[in-house]
Amino acid sequence: GQWFSAFTIDKGTLNGIEINDPVITSEGLVGVVVTTNLNTSVVSTILDPSVHVGCVVSQTGDIGITQGSRDLADDGEFEVGYLPKNSSVTTGNIIITTGSGGMFPKNINIGIVQRIEKSISGNSVNAICTPMVDPSTVKNVFVITDFSGKDKSGTSSASASSSKGGK
Repeated sequence: GQWFSAFTIDKGTLNGIEINDPVITSEGLVGVVVTTNLNTSVVSTILDPSVHVGCVVSQTGDIGITQGSRDLADDGEFEVGYLPKNSSVTTGNIIITTGSGGMFPKNINIGIVQRIEKSISGNSVNAICTPMVDPSTVKNVFVITDFSGKDKSGTSSASASSSKGGK
């Protein structure tokens, strides 16, 4: 894939990592584990079109969903869709995880709003954002394998620190 799409880390199922585990740095969300092996895992980043995260604009409380696209990813950006059309979201606002749905812990930084666009339907607005963590430069990540509110369909209690592999 493209540089923004996915990368491999040097930890896997032997370290307690499972598919759908969130991947972060101290700055914020990087992505999610999409495949695992014994000693490695593949992480899809927040810029990837397959990664969707329930999120909230921390300054306004408006809830949306992150959506990657190839066009935006080429510029190192992603979109937050489904924000209310009367939202007061503005440039510089911080996007964080909602914590609902059991896939991501609450209050992890995701990105910073760069511009606002009306949706094609006109029923909502979209925030174009840059990620808190640049997927092209991240070297070390943490994989969150358990947290309060996690969907326990696949449970684990370890936390693993990892480095990008393959370069």
